[in-house]
Amino acid sequence: MGCISICRIVTLKVGGEDTAHGAPPGVGVPTNPRQFEMHPVIVISIGICIFDYNNDQFLQMSKRRQIIFPKYDKVLEHMGENIKLARKRRKLTTIQVAERAGIARSTLYLIEKGDASVAFGAYFNVLRVLGLQEDVLKLAADDQFGRKLQDLDLLK
Repeated sequence: MGCISICRIVTLKVGGEDTAHGAPPGVGVPTNPRQFEMHPVIVISIGICIFDYNNDQFLQMSKRRQIIFPKYDKVLEHMGENIKLARKRRKLTTIQVAERAGIARSTLYLIEKGDASVAFGAYFNVLRVLGLQEDVLKLAADDQFGRKLQDLDLLK
């Protein structure tokens, strides 16, 4: 690889042909799929890429996957189940919640399974739709261990 530049890439389907448009962040083509609602264009993918000028090609960057130990995976599964039960108690469908949260239904499915690969913002938006956004403030609110460490530090 020689001279490279990092850019945002949007793959579009226009008139049956796939075209890739690269632009620096905030410049050029829109990067939000909702901006295309009024145009006869279908967004296929949006992502960050690297363009290699020597080979005239885009190199797709890989996503990092979070590694969760199995015993903590159960905690995420339990949280996902709680979210699913909250949705069902409100008699909301997966389609309704996904649309209101601005996520795909498949992402909601992953959230309800407690998948660690889903962004925290997606979890938050689902909680917001369910009226449970304040529950996020309970995370690490009662930090007993941290307070004990702080108290020990004060005794020095």
